[in-house]
Amino acid sequence: MIKNPLPIPGEAAGPARRAWFTRPELVIGIVLVALLAGGAWAYYRRMTGPEWKGKILAKQAATQAKVIHGWLTTYAIEHGGVYPTGTNANEAYRELFKINVGADENQFYIIGDRYHKPARGGRPDGDTGQEPDYVQALEAGENAFAYVSGLVSSDSPRLPLIANGFTSQPGIWSNKDYEKGGVFLGKYGVVCRVDGSSAAVDLKDGEWMIKERFNGQEVNIFTPGLEDTNFTVVNPQ
Repeated sequence: MIKNPLPIPGEAAGPARRAWFTRPELVIGIVLVALLAGGAWAYYRRMTGPEWKGKILAKQAATQAKVIHGWLTTYAIEHGGVYPTGTNANEAYRELFKINVGADENQFYIIGDRYHKPARGGRPDGDTGQEPDYVQALEAGENAFAYVSGLVSSDSPRLPLIANGFTSQPGIWSNKDYEKGGVFLGKYGVVCRVDGSSAAVDLKDGEWMIKERFNGQEVNIFTPGLEDTNFTVVNPQ
C-alpha cells in the first residue's frame, strides 16, 4: 500500500515555503539588531567608564576601611579605649602591626591612588620589618588611607576615623585622578566612623567634601572640634 502517493498532475500540492525574508522584514530585523547593539555598547561604556570604575573601587575601599577599623578596635580595647596616634596616617596605622591582629599592608592599598609609589604598580612590598617596632610597615607610598588621630572608642559614633587620602588640605578631595585625593574623581569619598559604619559617600561637585548637619548648620565632618571633640586629620605619607 502506498502511503504517500505523488500528487495528481493539475492538483495543488499545498502552499510553497518561502526561502527568503521580504525586504520590509529584513529592514525591521536590521533596525532591531542595531538598537540592541547600540544598547549593549552604551551599557558596556557605562560599566567600564571611569565613573563606574570609581564607584566600584570606592566601595571596595570602604570594605577595606571596615577591616582596618576592626584592627583599630582591637588596639583600643588593649589600650584603654584609646586609638593609636601619629603625625601622619602611616605612623598611626603602623601601631597595628605591633599587636596580634593580623594587620596586612595590602589592606591599605587603593588601586590607582597617587599616594602610592609609581614603581611596582604602587603595591606595598609586604616587608614590615622586625618586632617589636616593625619600622618598615607602611613605609612612605604604601598607604592610601587618611586617619583621624586623637580619638577614643567612647567618642561620638558618627565622628570619622578613617578615610581615603585627601589633597594637601585634609577633609577635601580632588576631581583629578592625577592629584593626591583624586582617585575617585571627586565623585566619592570613603569614610569609616567610630561606630564602624563604612561607606563610599557621594560628593558635591565644586566642594568635594562630606558635609552633615551639626548644631544647625552643614559642616565638613573632618572639621576639628566637631561634636566638641579635639582631633587631628592626618594624611598618608
